Amino acid sequence: MERVDFHVHYENGNEFSPEGLFKEAKKNEVIALALVGRLELSDNLDQFIDVGKSFGIEVFAGVEYPVRINGVLVDLVAVGFNHKDRSIKNLFGKSERKKDNAWVARYQKEFLEKKGFLVEGVSNEDKELLTALLGGEISEKAIRFCSIVVRNLQNQEILARLKSENNNLWHETYDKYNMRPGYTEIQNIDAKFLWRIFFNFSKPGYLSIQNGVTNIIDAVHSANGVVLYSPEGKFNDKVWGNLCVTGVDGIMGWHGSRIEISRDIVKEAMNAGLLILGGSDFHPGKNEWKVGVGDGLLFMSSRRLNDLKDYIYSHSKT
Repeated sequence: MERVDFHVHYENGNEFSPEGLFKEAKKNEVIALALVGRLELSDNLDQFIDVGKSFGIEVFAGVEYPVRINGVLVDLVAVGFNHKDRSIKNLFGKSERKKDNAWVARYQKEFLEKKGFLVEGVSNEDKELLTALLGGEISEKAIRFCSIVVRNLQNQEILARLKSENNNLWHETYDKYNMRPGYTEIQNIDAKFLWRIFFNFSKPGYLSIQNGVTNIIDAVHSANGVVLYSPEGKFNDKVWGNLCVTGVDGIMGWHGSRIEISRDIVKEAMNAGLLILGGSDFHPGKNEWKVGVGDGLLFMSSRRLNDLKDYIYSHSKT
């Protein structure tokens, strides 16, 4: 019953012990996994990889990155690359992204201020978070700004007005998130609601400095890794076709549960010699899914590890 998991997030913005992640993986008979950063590679990645090895688990570097294709926002997952390669560092290195992060953070802060919100940390923790955001230390910024805003009691009148004006969205947000781990406090749901109004894709405050698909694929291939389309329940045939032409290496067919793509897509990918991988999308403190088993129904055979290794070997540039 040995299994693999190529979609494991490993940081949540707070202190988090890698030992807990790998203990869970070991318990669930995971022999290999990909540690996937959101938008960037963690400065702690080498440490995490070493801890994984101490548990006898083979660890691959990974990153999840959104791109625009055919007018929609699409997630790509890159896996197996040399994370110390200069082309990878330029795209996903934390220090290399600081300047862009800080620029976007200033824009998002000013956007909320123009909407009438007081964007200042009330607690010492929020003040430190604000400093980190404006200093470019954090890639996923908008949801953090929303959290700071809703925790300030002086913003409650504006928030109440927005809930009244967007009543359906508020109730939809509450119903979707109120039972999830990480959303037990109403302020966390409020922050998600605010994010969906202003910062979700195509909303007025949405702004992201992103690389194009070709840039990402070229950089990852030069570092001997693979790039996969990650539909996460929203498979788009036109996007898939576009990516296949562009040079994508496969698709993430599992997302926390049983395989979610159709047999026709599986057959098409296999006939084209492309990879079909996936994983739990485990995220510490964010959802109830577990490493290796996702919602309890996920099983990815260890032969997927061989598929990945064989593919990387046959396409290696070095």
